[in-house]
Amino acid sequence: GVGYMKGKEKGTVMTKTPICLGTIITPLLLKKDEKFVYGKHNYGPIPFTKKVSLFFAYNAFNIRPSEKDSVTKGSFNSFVDFQIKDGGTFKGIDINGWASPDGEEGKNNELSTKRADGVKKLIEDYIKGKKITVTVAGKGNGEDVNGFNAIVKGKSINGIDDLVNKIKSGAKNSELKSAGNASYNQFEKEVLSPLRKTEVTLTGTWRQKTNTELIDMAKNSPAKLTLEELLYTSETLITDDATKISVLQSTASQYPSDFRANNNIGIIYAKQ
Repeated sequence: GVGYMKGKEKGTVMTKTPICLGTIITPLLLKKDEKFVYGKHNYGPIPFTKKVSLFFAYNAFNIRPSEKDSVTKGSFNSFVDFQIKDGGTFKGIDINGWASPDGEEGKNNELSTKRADGVKKLIEDYIKGKKITVTVAGKGNGEDVNGFNAIVKGKSINGIDDLVNKIKSGAKNSELKSAGNASYNQFEKEVLSPLRKTEVTLTGTWRQKTNTELIDMAKNSPAKLTLEELLYTSETLITDDATKISVLQSTASQYPSDFRANNNIGIIYAKQ
């Protein structure tokens, strides 16, 4: 150690024992400019998609009453009624007609278009009755080859390879029966029938909840809110730390694979 008095060195001495084990002043030289990175929400309009499929008999495009009911009386209709009542926004309805790949491709293309056109007329009358405005687009897509390949891949039907080869060679439905009644009937029921369809896809957005609804549900029934709704509410609408932490803890519990809730809890603790 070196001793000074009024800026002048007065003596130097080596101590027999350490004065202390160590003095670190490096932390005092660091600038305290750490920043918290908040886990931002992606809150905004929540899109919805509702689908329903109508199935057709072999070589037919008329809509059977039971298939019509799948639109006008089933879960599709209940969903539309709920969105009307709740204030959802309808964006569009896409209609895609398909045919099974047995028979002539040209006729199947025409058949899929007629199926799409028939369902399009049904949907247009349906939404007119509901007094809602939404764009309806329809088209025929011909033979559902991708659907066919996906279905046969997981099937174990006696003689299925022969039936598939006949389909690919453009065999008519009557020619498939040569495989035997049992095999053909199973193939017809499990593979071909599901491909004779028209798919209706409704898209839109859910009504956004009011701030009062979001705060109340975040506090009392967080399971009814989405991840983004919970993060938005805790970050933007709730002001006191205790409630923020409570909501974020519920969020972390519901969505454990998302880092943001726990991250934001940590930021609150650090600031405290």
